Amino acid sequence: MMNMNRHLLRKWFSTLFLIFGFVLTSFVRAPLAHANPPVFTGDAEADFTDPSVIVIDDTWAYDVTMHPAYGGGAVSGVDMKDVRLYYDAATDTMYVGLNTYGIAGDVDGDGDPGGTSSTLAAFGGSDFPNFSGAEGFAILLDVDEDGTFDVVAGVSDSTDINGFSVNVFDTVNGSVYSPSRASGFGQQLTNHMGSVFASPSSSQPDVEFTITNFSSLPASSGSDTSLSFGINVFMGSNADANIGDDFVPGANSTVTVPFASVGNYVWNDADVDGIQDSGESGLAGVTVNVYDLTDTLVMSTTT
Repeated sequence: MMNMNRHLLRKWFSTLFLIFGFVLTSFVRAPLAHANPPVFTGDAEADFTDPSVIVIDDTWAYDVTMHPAYGGGAVSGVDMKDVRLYYDAATDTMYVGLNTYGIAGDVDGDGDPGGTSSTLAAFGGSDFPNFSGAEGFAILLDVDEDGTFDVVAGVSDSTDINGFSVNVFDTVNGSVYSPSRASGFGQQLTNHMGSVFASPSSSQPDVEFTITNFSSLPASSGSDTSLSFGINVFMGSNADANIGDDFVPGANSTVTVPFASVGNYVWNDADVDGIQDSGESGLAGVTVNVYDLTDTLVMSTTT
C-alpha cells in the first residue's frame, strides 16, 4: 500500500500541477497513512492489518539458537518473526508491534514467560517475568540516516516492562550489539514517551507500544530532509545461558523505512513549466488534501 500511495500522489501531483505549482516537502517519520490506527490486544499480526502498515521481516526465520536439550521444535520467545509499524498522521504517533513466534520474553520457550524451566536452570540461565532482570527489547532509530542511531525506545535490562522508555541513544556508553543495556538509554525524551500495551502472555504474546510526537524526534546531525529513517530492532537477555538474541534486520544494521509528507507552499504556475518564475507569486489560504483509495483523508496542509 505504501508504493500505491506514492503512485497516487504522483498522479495527483501531476494533475494539480497543470493549474498550480506546489512544494512536496519530505521529512522523516511522516508517511502517507490511513486513519485506522491499530487497537492493541497483544497480537501484532491481528492488530496491524491496515494496508498502510509496514512489515519488516526478519531476514532469517527461527534464527535464535536453542540447545537440543530443550526438545525438538522449541522456539525462544525472543525470536522475532517481523516488526510492524503504523504511523497515525492525525496524532503524530508511531505504533510499533514486535511479532514473535512464541510469547515475547519467554526466553526458554516453555510457554511460561515468567518462569525458568529446569533445562534453562541446569544450564545456569534464568527466565524473568515482565521483561525484568537481564531481559529487554529495544528499537534503535537513525532519524536522519547519517549512520548514527539517535533514539532508543524499549525496556532496558535495569527495569521491567513498566519502565518502558524513549530516550536519546547514548552512542558512547551504549552498544548497538546489546541495545537494551541501560547504559545506552541516555536522556529521556519525555515528549515522546508513548506507552507499552501489556506484559506478554499466552493470550497476548507480542510486544506493542507507541512513540508520540514522532515527527519531532531528535536527530544527531541537526537536520533531516530525507524521505526515510533507519531502524534496528533487538530482543534478548543477558542471562539466557547462550540461547541467543535476535535482531531485525541484523546486528548493527538498519532497514530503511520510507515516509513522505506534503509541503505547504502553492504558487500559480502561469506557464505550466514546473518552475516558479518571476511574477508567479505564492498563494495564501490554499488547502491541499490527500486521500487514499477509499476516499479517506490521510493528510492535509494549508498555505
